[in-house]
Formats: sequence, structure tokens, C-alpha cells
Amino acid sequence: MNTRTSKLLTIFMMIFMVSLSFSPVMAADNSTGLADSASPKYQQDNQNTGQSEYTGPQNNTTKWTYTPEGGLTGYGLSIGIDGTIYIPTVVDDVGVLLALNPNGTRKWNYTIQDGDGAYIRGAPSVAADGTIYFPTDRYNNGNLGKFYALNPDGTLKWNYTVNDAIHNWIAGSPLIADDGTIYITGYLETNPYYYGNVLALNPDGTLKWNYTVTDKNENFIDSSPALGHDGTIYFTNRFYNGTNYISSLFALNPNGTKKWDYIVREGIQNWILRSPSLAEDGTIYFINVVNDGINYISKLFALNPDGTLKWNYTGVKGSYISTTPSIAKDGTIYVGGGFSNETVRFGTLHAFNPDGTVKWNFTTKEFIDVDSVIGADGTIYFGDGGPKTFYALNPDGIKKWSMEIEALTSAVIGSDGTLYIGAYEVNVESWISKIYAIQGYGTSDLYVNTTVNNTNPRVGDTVQITYKVGNRGPATAIGTILEFLIPNGMQYLNASVDVGTFTYNASTRTITWNLGDVPVGDPYMYVFLKVLESGSFKIQPTLTTLSNDPNIASSIGYAVISAQETDTAIIPAKTIGMQKTGLPVAGFVLAVLAVLGGIFIPRRK
Repeated sequence: MNTRTSKLLTIFMMIFMVSLSFSPVMAADNSTGLADSASPKYQQDNQNTGQSEYTGPQNNTTKWTYTPEGGLTGYGLSIGIDGTIYIPTVVDDVGVLLALNPNGTRKWNYTIQDGDGAYIRGAPSVAADGTIYFPTDRYNNGNLGKFYALNPDGTLKWNYTVNDAIHNWIAGSPLIADDGTIYITGYLETNPYYYGNVLALNPDGTLKWNYTVTDKNENFIDSSPALGHDGTIYFTNRFYNGTNYISSLFALNPNGTKKWDYIVREGIQNWILRSPSLAEDGTIYFINVVNDGINYISKLFALNPDGTLKWNYTGVKGSYISTTPSIAKDGTIYVGGGFSNETVRFGTLHAFNPDGTVKWNFTTKEFIDVDSVIGADGTIYFGDGGPKTFYALNPDGIKKWSMEIEALTSAVIGSDGTLYIGAYEVNVESWISKIYAIQGYGTSDLYVNTTVNNTNPRVGDTVQITYKVGNRGPATAIGTILEFLIPNGMQYLNASVDVGTFTYNASTRTITWNLGDVPVGDPYMYVFLKVLESGSFKIQPTLTTLSNDPNIASSIGYAVISAQETDTAIIPAKTIGMQKTGLPVAGFVLAVLAVLGGIFIPRRK
């Protein structure tokens, strides 16, 4: 190869690499961390917020029910990447993880191989590669805590045994950090004391580090930890000082060193109930119950990320707040509990503003002891434990619907909006369980195609914009609305639609097309505008739906109109539809090859 050819090839490779840099960016590796599923762990995410990105059912229509062979443990459900529902159960005094298909049929089940009395002690957590993690412990023949990792097909990947103590327990659902580290909590007995224990495991099941709370005797950790966006691990701990129980909230660095702890120094005895949760601004919320020697009093605590007190709210004497705080997108905190004395007993869902003031309360017949899950539209789903009623509330605290059901586990929302609820009832003769699937919205695939009959009109001309709202399905899109703003320099004349209704607000210059429920098909809207002045006008619609549509934002075409003065020559232009990122790499490369091909072909002399 001569020097000239070598240089030309080098130039070609440089051009080719530059062209690739302008092409659409490849997706980042997402093989570690928490699964991108509808509900991969307890309370939806590593912050325990209870927030779902999907809109749940708007009524209590039952889609299907499933009765498992054994009983539910009450630790909650999780959803895998492919929509599989994972449910901890007990069959003949042995823990079994049940996997159901989204249609309510059994996929597989895995039985713990640790003998009788070995139960699953938390809702499973699903990793980005589909691995299912859950803790177990055996209550007879010596307490034995183990941690399991299953493949998505229900086969054993590995398990880890905590074997450095006389007795040990693993309790609560695990965290899965972005680097794949798995954090689990529990406690162990090293005669004569109990110590709280936090383990960090690598994705292959080897120990990364462990942290033991040894600065106080008789420590217990029996809740699910939370993970800060900076990697801080938060967990609750209660310890016995020889006379009373006292609670604290711990913060650990990602390397397993102690960051800080906050001790609740109130009452004769106090307990932190359930798990902490984290708001977007880093505020840590947890519930504490204080015994003042006569009454029990519940408190909601809010701590700053540095472990200092932000505020707390004290309930009335005799009240309980007993659920993990759920946090809505607007910062509202939801906690459930109840009140009881000699004559009165009822439940309450409390809604607090982020500053600790009461927003509203919703009263039920019995104690609320089921954590709330929050739909994408703000609906709050929860249940009480007395007459066993499940509720759906609007964000303003008004009941949307309810249904009578057995004792409950926390609910989860699938990607198609289906709400899955675990129900169980233990009586003298049997352990009755059932999984309910409450009908949600299906998944739709909406798009907007926009065309203009004349993109280069003259001042005074009338243009027609046609909007075609399509739905590729498979499900009907519920509550669909298209809106757009008429720019200054153009005058609204009239419009027509073939589906739904529309309004024009002259003060805001906004057209709102309410399509209602859009089946798979193509509704049209025709809008007529008069050009009042020259210039370039971009009309960008927005499209919303109550259905689950993950691609809606990237599927909306807009119109650009370049209006000319009446004496200006008209230059043809094309309608601009849905925009795409990246250059046409293939065409560019072919052009380069063609040029270089001409260079390399020998010339005839």
C-alpha cells in the first residue's frame, strides 16, 4: 500500500468515527442494580417511597383471583422484569416462593431447602439481570438466617448463610445498589446478647462487608433498609438497656462505616415501627411509638440528611401510626394507623405536608396496618385489618372505591395498571390465602401525526392543520387529551373533530381536544388558522392519557409554518413531523465511500 493510499484510508477512518459520534447514542449497560420493573421490591424502590410510575385501577373490578397451595406470609409482593409476580408463601410449615404469570396462572414455585420452620422473611427484590433475592430464617432446631438468589426460571443461583453466631435472623427486604451490591439487615445472638447486623454482599454471593451494632447491648434490626441517592444506607435499630427499649436510626456509608445515628430519647420505652423512607430532597421519615407509662403515643419523625431533627408530629394519646411512610411525587407523606380505648376503635390514614402540617385524615373502621402504594395519578391504595377493607383514595382524601377482602399485604401495581393484592386469613383449622388482580388500564401506544396543507403561506392566507391521533394498542387509551397553543401572529378560525369534543380558550389561545377513550384507530382533528403576520410559527401539541404509555413523549409530531409577506416568493417546504435524533449515518458513509472510490479507481492514461 503506497503512502498516498494509506493517508486516504486514515482520513476515511477518521470521518467514519466522527460520523458514528453523531449517531444515536447506544443504551448504557443496565446489567446491575435494581430491576426496571413495575415493582421490583418492597415499597417500590430503594427509597421505600411506595411510588409507582403506573396508573392503577379506577374501580374495584376483579380481573382474576388465584388461591395458592399454602398461606401468604404477609411480607408483600414484587414484580419481575417480564411482569411475573413473586409471592412469599408457606406450605406445610416450609417457605415457598410462588411465581405467577400476569394472567394468574402458576409459573413455578421454589421450596426452601432448610427444613421445617424456615420461612421467607421479606418481600423479594429483583435485580436488573432478573435475579430474585429474598431472606429466610428458621425458627426451630436453631435459628438459621440465610439469603437466597434465584434465577428468573426459579432455579437456585446461590445462597449465603450467616453462620458466625449461635442464632441469627435476617429480616426485611434487601436493597440492590446501582453497582449490584446487596444490603440486608437482621440480628444475631452471641451469648448472652443480641446485636443488630447489616451485611453487604456482592452479586456472586460473597461477603463484601458487615456492620454490627455493638455499642449497645440487646440490639434488634427487623425492618427493610432504605438507600440514599448518595449511597447512604439507612436502617432502624431498637436496643434494650436493661430496663427499657430505646430506638435509633442509623446511617452507614457505602463502605460499611458508621456515618451517624439518631436516638429517640422519649418516653419510658419507644419503638421505631416498620421501615424508614426517603424523600427526593433527602429527608428521612420514620414512625416511632412511645410509651409514657400510661398511654402509647405515635410520632412521625423527619430528619435532615445529616441526622439532625427537621420536625416531628405527635399524635393523640392512645393513637398508633404503624406503617412505613409513603411519599407522593408532590412530597405528601401518607402513614396509616389507628386509635383505641375502652369505648372507641378506628383506623386513620394520615396525609402530611412536607413541613409536618396535617393535610387531611381519612377514617376507616379498623386499624390501618398495610403500607400505601401511590399510583402515577396520585391515587392512594391501602387496606385496614379489621373488617378487612381495601381502599383507593383520590389525592384530596376522597374515597374513589373500596372492596371487602381478607387480611391484607401491601399491594403492587403492574405495568398495565393491574393492582395485585395479597390476602390471607389464619384461623384455627386453616390458613386461607388468595391473590387478587384488580383490573387496570392496559398499555397503549399513542402517537400524533401532524400535517399542514401549506407550510409557506402568505399573510392573509388560511392554513389547515390536521392532527391524527393514533393508537397502536394493544389496549384502549383511557382519558386521552390533546392540547396546543395558537401562536401570536395567527388567528383561530374554526376546527372540527371526528371523535370526542374540543374547546378553544380565547384568553389563553389554547385548543383542548378531549378524545376520551381512544381504541386502536386513528381519530382526526382539522384546525383552520388565518395568518396575520409573517414569521416562523411552531405549533407543538401535548398528549396525555390515564393509560400506561411509556413512549408517548417521543411520538408527537409538530408543525412549522413559515409565513411570507404577500409580495415574497413562495419557497416550497415540507411538513415537519416527529423529530428523530442522530444523523443518517448509513447515507453519509455511503457518500464518503463513493467519493473515496472515485479517488482510488485508477485513471486511464
